[in-house]
Amino acid sequence: MYGSLTIVGIQDIGPAGPREGEPAAYYWPVYIHMVRLIIPLALVALLFRRPNRVRGAWWVMPLALIPLVTGLWIADAGDAIGLFDFVGLLIETVTLPFFALAFLWLMADKLGNLPRLRTLTLAVGTLVLAGIIGLLGVSAFGFDSMLTVKAFIYAVFVVVFLVAMSLAAFVSRKRYTPLRFLLWFFLILVVGTAVTGTALSMLLMLMAGILMGGGFSLLYLAPMLVSQMTVSALAGFVLFLFVLPFLALALWLPTYRARFHAIFRLPSMDYEQERGGAVSENSPVEQ
Repeated sequence: MYGSLTIVGIQDIGPAGPREGEPAAYYWPVYIHMVRLIIPLALVALLFRRPNRVRGAWWVMPLALIPLVTGLWIADAGDAIGLFDFVGLLIETVTLPFFALAFLWLMADKLGNLPRLRTLTLAVGTLVLAGIIGLLGVSAFGFDSMLTVKAFIYAVFVVVFLVAMSLAAFVSRKRYTPLRFLLWFFLILVVGTAVTGTALSMLLMLMAGILMGGGFSLLYLAPMLVSQMTVSALAGFVLFLFVLPFLALALWLPTYRARFHAIFRLPSMDYEQERGGAVSENSPVEQ
């Protein structure tokens, strides 16, 4: 939908006035739709970087575009049941982590063989840049209160994800295997999401109670804690399912496994052997 739009409010108010109000004209520019292409175009641009012109690097593309492609069908279903706005917000919120992980994976070659603090700083900076690009893409340069909500949810995801990755690597430092790392990441992510989500929910409810003058009843504290903890843990499990395909690439696909090992350099990783093997397995594709 683009071009000049005319909006007319219609309400039958009887003898109190006309049935139709004054028409309001709005011009919907076509480039608004093009803005949503920022996300796939940014990933395509990263694929043209020399380190990514290797076999297997493109696997992040279908993963990153899952929310955008499936969102078209889900949005129609949401419109049919009167939940179009909610479903749209959900799709856009989910799109951000998918895009950010693909962005980070394609830039991961810049994070290897560096001091830990510098690696973490660059990872945060990369995810912040991905978040800015993603927010511009999903919002089509529209700035409203929902943009703040999306940015806040994305920020929470970044913190929980980086903490889970760091702690999973720490506890796997003496005996690393891909499945061991994955198990620890799952446990830390679910528990971390449960604790973070519960703390934020209780804080918001406490602030709402204070602002509305109703206070906060301790009688309902325990049931609310259990309820919020359960919902947040379930959200952590769903988040793990979202992240799992990207972790599978990092743990088992040679292209991303070499980058993963170069970043963490755990003592039990065959880092030197992996780096040597990556040269032959991930050589640039001949044109």
